[in-house]
Amino acid sequence: MAASDEAYTDIAGVKTRFRKFGDHGPPLVLIHGIASSIEDWETNIPVLAQTHQVFALDLVGCGLSDKPANFDYSLRSLAKFVLAFMSERGLGKAHLAGFSLGARLALDCASLAPERVSSLLLSAPAAVGPDTIINFRLASVVGLGEILTRPSRFGMRTLLNAAFHDRTKVTSQMVEDRLRLARLRGAQAAFLAMLRSVTRLSGFHPAVIADIQSRLPAIRQPSLVIWGVQDRFLPSRHGEILRRLLPNCRLANYEACGHLPHIEHCDRFNADAAVFLGSLSDG
Repeated sequence: MAASDEAYTDIAGVKTRFRKFGDHGPPLVLIHGIASSIEDWETNIPVLAQTHQVFALDLVGCGLSDKPANFDYSLRSLAKFVLAFMSERGLGKAHLAGFSLGARLALDCASLAPERVSSLLLSAPAAVGPDTIINFRLASVVGLGEILTRPSRFGMRTLLNAAFHDRTKVTSQMVEDRLRLARLRGAQAAFLAMLRSVTRLSGFHPAVIADIQSRLPAIRQPSLVIWGVQDRFLPSRHGEILRRLLPNCRLANYEACGHLPHIEHCDRFNADAAVFLGSLSDG
């Protein structure tokens, strides 16, 4: 992704980094996961931009966007942030793609503003079921989390090793790139605020899970859910919750795959995404 694509805009007083790729086709907004950034889509954007105008943003508190200490980092607030970004870019309606926290935010956007969401491409949505990795559960404890998530090269590699089934895909450059962002001022505090808005020591907050499960049947947009069978962060059985409760949902489970199918199996993910998006009436 070329540096010339770099741009910033103001969303609710937050300096927000985004990039746009492609100049034809319907709009597609990419929403990354917790403590991630636009860069985590770099193996997908070239394919997606062949048929869509792709808009990728760094969420507030993430990447190179601002990280205000007093921001409301709850799911509903973050979903409204994504919708505000769409409005600022003049996107009345768009396809949404997200992974992990970003996939959950896509679901929330579809529930909050169904008229603005054309379809949902979801990779391992967070907080649709109770279970998550012990690292995140421990980090939800005030004081302990500040110690455990202090950015370090060892900690970053350990977390990335847990995210991939094939650990050979965790390169030194990947570790360094994510460590650089994690060390930015305010990044750790924003991560913990997001995490603690949805997680406690036993797993995801029951109220957060009940909220989305009660709203899933009303989300009628065509949806493709992709999950790695060996996902250590969010067990693939959570996909069955979506298959059961989310109308117009197709579930694809990837074998030999961890928490990041769009990276670990990017060719398959890109092909499945192209078929799914191409099957829709507006492309």
